[in-house]
Amino acid sequence: MEQDIRFCKTSDGVRIAYATSGKGDPPLVRVLGWFTHLEYEWENPLWRAPIDLWSEHHLVVRYDGRCMGLSDRGVRKLGMESSVIDLETVIDAAGLDRVALLGLSAGGPPAILYTLRHPERVSHLILYGTFVRLPFTIEERKMMLEMVRHGWDSNVPAHRQFFTGLFMPDNPSAGDIKAFNEIQRLSSTADDVVAWLSSTPDDFGRRPWWSIVAAMRSSRSNSAAKSPQESPARASSPSMAATIGSYPPSLPLRQS
Repeated sequence: MEQDIRFCKTSDGVRIAYATSGKGDPPLVRVLGWFTHLEYEWENPLWRAPIDLWSEHHLVVRYDGRCMGLSDRGVRKLGMESSVIDLETVIDAAGLDRVALLGLSAGGPPAILYTLRHPERVSHLILYGTFVRLPFTIEERKMMLEMVRHGWDSNVPAHRQFFTGLFMPDNPSAGDIKAFNEIQRLSSTADDVVAWLSSTPDDFGRRPWWSIVAAMRSSRSNSAAKSPQESPARASSPSMAATIGSYPPSLPLRQS
């Protein structure tokens, strides 16, 4: 199996790289915030294993967001709205009418916002390893930014390994640690990572992300209680799953 890498341009002029592999419905779009590099992921078994698994049953779409991987670097129009624009652009460029969204880590909030804005285009919303509130204080985030500034681009992985420990806390193998350290270095420059991290507002944790998800689930439950004649929009309402467990999330998905 091979991946097909293509490029598209957002409405604000940023070139975004995306890749497709596999086949099957519903198409699965992985939404991930940082530490992405389409080529490196394809060559390394740590990332390739779940991609192959998903691709057995779905057309899988992955992309590098702005400032990451093969997409344009040095962009300074960053933040949640820009992340949603990247996602919208990729789905449109791939010619997909309705997709399942897999929101991983920092990709959760953009996946939620896309679903709210385009519910008719989302068959499933899967949230895995994402967050409702930022898990760090403002002071801790400042410390992280300093670590990135002074060590991200270095050939010595000690600074990057701090982040590896945050994302892989459960006794990873030496090979997995090395791979995660390396994708950080390849995925983005120190300046771009600082800009990307700084684009997250300090009040993010006070924004009602989870209440939005709860409202979506409630809306779907209410729709399901009605007959199809009473609720013609039922067929286009997305399924929602907040997945907790081993990686990768349980797939394939059933058509709703």
